[in-house]
Amino acid sequence: MKSHTRHSAVWRPVGSVCLTLLIGTLANAEQSAEDARRIPETFTATTANMDPAGTDLRINVLEWSTDAEREAVIDVLTSPEAEADGASDLDPLLDLPTRGYVWPDGSALGYSIKYAHRATTADGGEHLTFVTGRRLGKFAREPWAPEGTPEEELRPFTVMELRLDADGNGAGTMSPAAEAAFDAANHTASLVNYDDAPTLFEAAKRQPPPYWAQ
Repeated sequence: MKSHTRHSAVWRPVGSVCLTLLIGTLANAEQSAEDARRIPETFTATTANMDPAGTDLRINVLEWSTDAEREAVIDVLTSPEAEADGASDLDPLLDLPTRGYVWPDGSALGYSIKYAHRATTADGGEHLTFVTGRRLGKFAREPWAPEGTPEEELRPFTVMELRLDADGNGAGTMSPAAEAAFDAANHTASLVNYDDAPTLFEAAKRQPPPYWAQ
């Protein structure tokens, strides 16, 4: 008697497999595009003329604030709560979206950036203004401010400004060494006496993106 070998057929839905691969490819491409958008713009600087001096900072900007986001920050900063004496934290500011971080060298604690604004100058330079959710140096032993700054002048947040030339090099300062001002009409924060204030951030520099993102 001849034996018969039964060959079982396997149904392979080729169209479904191709569709699945296509969806996966599109999802990966979308994720890659999202990751590319999240590559931070990085700036570095070193503290000077204050305690601590010589501390290296890394500033990562994930996104620059939109007009609406800047308006929300300015509304908080001009509120009675922000003007209150002795306030150690400003909860409405902390609740707003984070647009980056300031990282002191050697510290595992960074300061969230709630306002990130960039203005270009006629010579190709940049004026960068940041408002941090908490005062720079809050987690340090001593406040980050020029020596002799009265405690009552320390606000729950910091306005920080860097001015860079066309080559991406420059310096900066921050409140309260320079007076912070808020323009509700234009939704901007600024340091009105920047030129007269001590330089608190030296060797400021725009860093190139990582090699794999260039």
